[in-house]
Amino acid sequence: MESWEIRPDPKSKNGARHLLLVKGSLEDVTAIIRQLGPLCGRPSSSNVPAGFNFSLPLHRLTSSQMEAVRVMMNRIAPPKEKKRSQPAAKPVPAEAPAPVESPLEPVAAQAPQLPELPHSEPEPELAPVTTPAESALEKFAGIPAADTVAWASQPAESRPAVTGVWPARDPLDPLLTFESLIVGGYNRFAHAAAASVVGNPGSMYNPLFLYGPPGVGKTHLAHAVGTGLAQSLGEREVIFTSGSRLSRAVNIALELDRMKELNESFQGAKALVVDDVHLISAEERNRAALAELFSLFFGRGLQVVFTSLYPPKALSALEEAVKISLRKGWSVDMKVPPPASRLEIIQAYFERHGLSMVPENAKLFQEKLGANYFEATRWMRRLLALIRLQSRMKTEELFRILFEQSPDAPLPSPAELSAARARAAGQAKPGSPALTVVLPKGQEELAAWVFHRFIESSPQKAQGFRPLPPVYYDATQPFGAPSQIGELCSGASADAALVVGPPSHSPLAPRLAEFSHAVLHVLEALSVSAAWLEQPNASPSQLMHAHLDLIPL
Repeated sequence: MESWEIRPDPKSKNGARHLLLVKGSLEDVTAIIRQLGPLCGRPSSSNVPAGFNFSLPLHRLTSSQMEAVRVMMNRIAPPKEKKRSQPAAKPVPAEAPAPVESPLEPVAAQAPQLPELPHSEPEPELAPVTTPAESALEKFAGIPAADTVAWASQPAESRPAVTGVWPARDPLDPLLTFESLIVGGYNRFAHAAAASVVGNPGSMYNPLFLYGPPGVGKTHLAHAVGTGLAQSLGEREVIFTSGSRLSRAVNIALELDRMKELNESFQGAKALVVDDVHLISAEERNRAALAELFSLFFGRGLQVVFTSLYPPKALSALEEAVKISLRKGWSVDMKVPPPASRLEIIQAYFERHGLSMVPENAKLFQEKLGANYFEATRWMRRLLALIRLQSRMKTEELFRILFEQSPDAPLPSPAELSAARARAAGQAKPGSPALTVVLPKGQEELAAWVFHRFIESSPQKAQGFRPLPPVYYDATQPFGAPSQIGELCSGASADAALVVGPPSHSPLAPRLAEFSHAVLHVLEALSVSAAWLEQPNASPSQLMHAHLDLIPL
C-alpha cells in the first residue's frame, strides 16, 4: 500500500461518518476490511479523490475508535522517512461521545489486530431500581442538554420537495447486513432464502415474501437483500422502497402528471425490494399506476422481495387492487426470537450504533421491556437518545428515567385551554423544525394544550419547535387512517408530529398497537419524525418518551 488518509464525510443521518482513502491494491483493501470488520462499509473505486484509488466509509466512529483505526493503518503502511506523515483525522463530531459512567461503552474494534480501546471501569452489580425522592421524570425535565446535542434546534432530515416526482427509493442502511444479523432457529429459513435471492436473483424464491410481527428482523433482512443485490447488479439496478413511500411517490407523480417519468426510473431496474408492503395505500386514483409499476418486474420475471406484518392470504384485497400475486413464490413466517436471542439482538443493536452494552445491563433492559419486545427498537432508540442528552448518568438512573411510568394527566379546564392557546401562539421560532399535533376529530380544543405540555416538559424548557396548525384524522374509520395521517402531515409540511391515539370508543382502539405501528412507519417513510401519545393525553412519562423519540440521532 502506497498511502492512505482519513477524511470527514458527514451525512444527514451520520454526522460521524468518515472516508478511509487508500492508494493500493485490491488485496490491500481486502486486508483492511478483514481487520476493521463492521466498522467500515463497502469499498468504492468511483469518485475517489486524486491520489487514491479506493474509498471505504467508516460509520459512526468514536474518537477512541478513530485513533485505533489510525494506529492500525500506520502499522499496515508506516509513514515513509522524511515524508510528511498522514494527516490526522479531524475530531469526530461530539454527537456520539464516549460515556464515562454509562452502561454503554465505546465498541471495541471487532478484529484482533486492532489495539484494545479504552473503556470505563466496570460498574458494580446493579442494585434493584427504586423510586427516588425526586421523580425521575422531574429530573428529566431538569437535565441540561449535553453539548453534543443540538436539542430540537434543527429540522428532521430534509423531506424531498414535492415540486418534483417524490423519490420512490429509500436509502439502504449500511449497518443492516447479513453479517450483522443474529441468526437462529426462529429466522434461519428466512435468512437462507434471502441469501439465495442475492446469490441467484429471479430464480426459485421469486417473489420472496417475509412476514411476522415487529421485532423479528424483517426490515433488517430487506436491507441485507437490497445491499447484496446492489453489489451484484449495481446500485441503480435495485429499487429499495417501502409500501407507504411507493404509494406516496405514485400519488404525487399522478398529481403532477409525471407518471411517465416515474415509470422510466423503474424500467431499467432488475430487482425490487418493498418493506412493509401491507402499508401500500391502494386507492381508486392510483391502483392502475401501481399495477403498471409492479408489472415491470413480475412481467419480466425479475426478482421481487416483500416484507409484511401479515401473511399473503391476509392481503388478498391488495393483490386484487394492484394485480400482483403474493403467493406465487415463497412465503416465510419469521418467528419471535427466544429470550437468549433477544439479548444478542439488543446488544447487536447498540454495537451497530457505536456502543456496547454489558450482558447484565442487556438482561435488565430486556426485563424492563417485558411484553413490549415488539417495540424494542423504539425503546432502544430512546435509550440512545437519553445517553446523548446525559452521557454520564449511571445505569440505574438511565433505566429509571426511561421506564418510570406516571399517571395520566387530567383533562384541562377551560381556563387552562385558553392559557395554553395564548402560550402556543407566542412560541413560534422561525427556522426551528415545524411540529404539528395530530388529533382525532372532535378533540380540536386539546391541540394547544398538548403542544404546550410537550414544550414545558422538555429539558431546560427548550422551545425548539415551531408550532404548525394541528391536523385531525377520522378515528371512526377502521381502515385507511395511517395513510390519512401521512397525507395530513405531508400536506402541512411538518418536520415532526405528535400523534395522539384514538379514544377508547373508536373502532381503532382494539387495534391500538397495530395502528400506532402503521402510523409511525408511514410517517417515517415520509421523513416526518413522529412520537405517539395515548389517550387521555400527555402524561409526564409519555411526554418524556415523545421528546426522546424526536431527538435526531
